[in-house]
Amino acid sequence: MSMRVPLRHYRLFSRQPYIELDGSEIRLRLPGIFGRKVWNLNVVDVAVVDDELSSCGDSGDDWVVEEPVKIPYAVTTSPNVNPNLELLFRTPQRIPSLGVLGAKTIELSYFGSRSAAGIQIDGLDLRAQDPQAAVRSLVAAGGQRVDATGALATNAAAGHPGLASI
Repeated sequence: MSMRVPLRHYRLFSRQPYIELDGSEIRLRLPGIFGRKVWNLNVVDVAVVDDELSSCGDSGDDWVVEEPVKIPYAVTTSPNVNPNLELLFRTPQRIPSLGVLGAKTIELSYFGSRSAAGIQIDGLDLRAQDPQAAVRSLVAAGGQRVDATGALATNAAAGHPGLASI
C-alpha cells in the first residue's frame, strides 16, 4: 500500500507535488520541475535530515569536499521561502531530464540534464506541508534518519566520492 507525503504548492495549480512511498520505492512527483515524469528512487539510498536530532558535537568543520556537494532546492512555492525537508542520497543520483522552466526553477542546466552523463546530485531540498510527519513517514518506509553532519560521516564511511575527513 502506498502512502503520499504532500509537498507545499500554490493552490492555483492542479498538479500537486508529492513524495509517494511504495514498499522499497520512493517516487518524487514534482510537476513544476519534471513535468509528467516521476523520479523513482530506492528507499535504502535515501536518508532524511531530521533537524530535531542533536548533533554529536561534530560541527562539520573537519570535513572537506573534493567536489562541490549538490543539493538543489526543488521549489514548489516561492524561492523566497526556505525548504523544510532535506533528502540526502547515499550515492549521487542522476536527476531526470528537466524541462526548460523546471531547469530554471531548480537552478540546474537544462542541457546538462539531457546529456548522456546527466546531472548527479547528492540530495534534494523540498518544502513539505508537515515536515515532522514527512520525516516520520520516510523513516517508517525504510529511509535513514540523520542530522546534517552525521550524514557527512555516514557517506564518507560508505566511500561517497568527494568526501574526506581531515
